[in-house]
This record gives sequence, structure tokens and C-alpha cells, in this order.
Amino acid sequence: MVPGIALACFWGYRYPFAGQWLGDWLGWLIALLMFLMGTGLGYRSFRARLGSWKQIAFVQALSFLAAPLIAAALGRLLLEGRPLAYTGLMLAGTTSTTLGTCVIFTRLAGGDEALALVLSIFSSLLSVVVSPLLLLLFLGTALEVPVTLMIHRLSLVLFLPLCCGMLLRARLGEERVAQAGPLISRGCTVIILAVIMVAMAEGRELLAGPGSAAVILAAVSLHLAMLLIALLITPLTGFSRGDRIAILFCATEKTVQLPAYLAIQILHTPAAALAPVLHHVFQLVVDSLLVSYYSSKRTAGTPLALRAEPLD
Repeated sequence: MVPGIALACFWGYRYPFAGQWLGDWLGWLIALLMFLMGTGLGYRSFRARLGSWKQIAFVQALSFLAAPLIAAALGRLLLEGRPLAYTGLMLAGTTSTTLGTCVIFTRLAGGDEALALVLSIFSSLLSVVVSPLLLLLFLGTALEVPVTLMIHRLSLVLFLPLCCGMLLRARLGEERVAQAGPLISRGCTVIILAVIMVAMAEGRELLAGPGSAAVILAAVSLHLAMLLIALLITPLTGFSRGDRIAILFCATEKTVQLPAYLAIQILHTPAAALAPVLHHVFQLVVDSLLVSYYSSKRTAGTPLALRAEPLD
């Protein structure tokens, strides 16, 4: 995924016409992505942790309260006089968690994958209403934020396709849909890379400008600050280790497709799509290192006899 993102960023920056052409189809691409993600979600594991309301409330507070406040503070500190960059940072801070990556990272790190699935789905669905309201609160004085239009469009490109995908999986059956799992996963990856290429093409002027270092620093700092808060607060909750790992990734990772869509097609500030891309790339690199750390600790704590592969 990381090499693919690097290639998508390079292509979007070097050949912006391709990304700008795809930008006209961004809404359809994201709707297809959410449908595929909904189809690929394991419904049984999702139901297993539906009652984890304390964990759900904790993650949503971090994702939709702490993250926007940190993004606003960083924007005022580092992006003064750069409204497009500030808008992009707020888009990254106010939208939902990633729907796929945080679940995968939770599984690889030894966390509760079912909880991560519930947390990410709940965040995605909640963002349909919460994200437009947060953007109005933080950007409404400097930018026209069409809240009603945003809720309507997010319902069409996020809520409806995601629910349809989950219903289709439930209708066809887990076993039948699981056979198409690799194809669904590759399709999601291709679409995400296309979205990143579009965002990079639209925001290349900010990256090539004299203040690009400040934009990069703000995007990097947002994720580091959220990681620090989660690492300091989560141990105080009394949740299990598996839950804490799921919360760590679900509370700090932010999606890239929704900020890009809102910036390009709703707010008509296409250059603002750059900050979410920079944030997304950095979080993938850092969180991959976290996964390696947790995996090594889990392996080190496993008895040698249990590490051996079973013999046929």
C-alpha cells in the first residue's frame, strides 16, 4: 500500500491532468469504495461487539472532539494566512476514522479486530451528520459551509453504499462473499490510490509553494498529537489490552477519501485536499511502525512452544 501511495502521489503531482480528470468522478468512486468496503466487512464479527458503548463513546470523543480542537490549534499556529491549508487540516481533523486500515492494523498488532470494526463503522456513519456540523463550527466564519448539502451528499456516497454493501453480504452469506475477498480488497486499494492521486493533483500548488513545510508539519503534528493523547489516556480507562489497541488506531487514524471529496466537490477548495493526503501518508508510516512494535511484544511474550508452526 505504501509504495502504491508513493506512486499515486508522484503521478498526481507530476501529471495533474489525470488526477483532475478523475476528480469529476470522485463522488462515484467513493460511493463504489464504500459499497465494496461494506461488502467486505465481516458481519458476524461486527455483531459481536455492538454493545461496547463505553469504547464507542470514548473513541468518538477523541475523533470528533479532540482531533478538531487540535487541528484548529495547529492551524492557527502554523497556517496563519493560508486559508486553503487550514481548511484541509480541519477537513482531516473533523472527518471519520479509516474504515479498513485501522481494522487491519488492529488485527496485526494483536488487538480486538471485532471492536475495531464496530468503532470504524460507527465513526463513518456518524460523520455523515457530525462532520458537516463541525466544519460549520470551525470554518463557518471564513467559508460558506453548506451543511444540508454536505449531509445529503455524504448520505449518498457514504451511508447508503456502506449499508447496501453490508446488507448484500448478509443476504449472500459470509462464506460466499468471503471467496471474493481478495478481489474486493484490491478494488478498494485501487480506488483509494485514485483518490490520493486526485487530491495530490488538486493540491500540488500548495506543496510546491513557499509555505509547504508548514503544511507538512501541521499534518504530521496532528497525527502525532492524537497518538500521544490516546497513548496517555487509554491506559486509564481500564479497558483490556485488545480493546486499547483497537481504540488507539480507531481514534487516531483519519480517512482520506471523505476530506478529498468535500474539499473538491462540495466546498470547491480543491487545493485543501492536500493536507488530508499528507496526514494519511504519514499516519500509515507511523502506524506501521506501531504495528511492528506491538507484534514484537506479543511474539516476545509467547512461549516458544506456541510459536512453532503445527505439523501435519
